[in-house]
Amino acid sequence: MSFLKSALSVMVVVGLTNTMVNAAPVNTTAVLDDPRTVYIENGCDSTVWVRHEWNDIRDPDQIVGIDPHGGKYEHPQRFSDLSKNEGGRDFKLAWGYSDIDSGTKTDQFEYPVTSIGLTYDLSHENGNPMGDIRRHVTTDNGNCAELQCWPGQTAECDWPDKQSTNCPSANLWFFLC
Repeated sequence: MSFLKSALSVMVVVGLTNTMVNAAPVNTTAVLDDPRTVYIENGCDSTVWVRHEWNDIRDPDQIVGIDPHGGKYEHPQRFSDLSKNEGGRDFKLAWGYSDIDSGTKTDQFEYPVTSIGLTYDLSHENGNPMGDIRRHVTTDNGNCAELQCWPGQTAECDWPDKQSTNCPSANLWFFLC
């Protein structure tokens, strides 16, 4: 009986993992051997516009609006270059669609994925329109550091002034407000 219960548990977990990966947009890029996801939750009073960018022409950039007061967006982590098993990825975030479309007045949440894990940081390289709200990044891996930026913190919190955080494989959660 114990064996049957364990086998059913494994089947359920595998089924959930496959469902999460298959829910992603269809493309030919490699999914990580241990599928992981990036989640963004908007707790602010306004829509947050997000452009998911990365250095691979096989998966075009996407622009989405995340609704206020708990709206969510998720995307699987992927290797972008099949020969190198790595990829530079980031989310550009802005308050207005025109800002996200033009690339001006955007904050960034960067997370390059490699075969040994990932690196993540918050960046004000392209402006800092969200410097007046709380930004928080956490993971499901206890060996990974959290990033917490309070309203008004920029140089104390964001790259290039603050270094990136290295982490073994993990799901990432990015909370706004």
